[in-house]
Amino acid sequence: MQHNEYKKLIQLSFYGELCSKEQDDLSEHLKSCMECREELENQKNLLALLSENKRAKVNDEILSSARYQLRGALRMEKDKLSIADNLLQKLAGLFSTPPRLAFSFATVMLIGILIGSLFLGKKDVTEIITTTGNSDITELSGDDVKISNLSFIDSDTSEGEVEFTFEAVKLVYVKGKINDPKIQSILTYSMLNESNPGSRLN
Repeated sequence: MQHNEYKKLIQLSFYGELCSKEQDDLSEHLKSCMECREELENQKNLLALLSENKRAKVNDEILSSARYQLRGALRMEKDKLSIADNLLQKLAGLFSTPPRLAFSFATVMLIGILIGSLFLGKKDVTEIITTTGNSDITELSGDDVKISNLSFIDSDTSEGEVEFTFEAVKLVYVKGKINDPKIQSILTYSMLNESNPGSRLN
């Protein structure tokens, strides 16, 4: 065997992990090898030093006192925070993950509704029909006209007049040249005011 192997056996011999044959081989080698005898002495000194300086036991009273002092120091640091810092911490806690997500979702929905109503809302064109004007109210009484959403504005008939609003839908057939300004006006109005002009202009 080489010196390194004997040095390993020296360490194992201190813990009683060698069989009798290995212990006999080590004893024979130690008689003839000065280097391994020095290693044996060094290992003995190290073991004696370690056994003298065992770790001191921690007293439970000292440990609980240290914990109490630490808690007190942490409370004092927490109390040092100003009112503004406390308010900022509470606001940051308010916007933690679940409330922050709900607030963000509500904000995005509100912005979407506002944008939709401002830019994509259907613009209604209201025409006032009076029986004394140029409009012919009899055009709306045919079978091809659908009247809905009748709402009275002034239902007092003591003056002999009535005022109301309604929605009328009538199918109109138009044929003409594409360059005709009236046809262009109708198509332009349809494209600007229909919710889906592509389906109407196929």
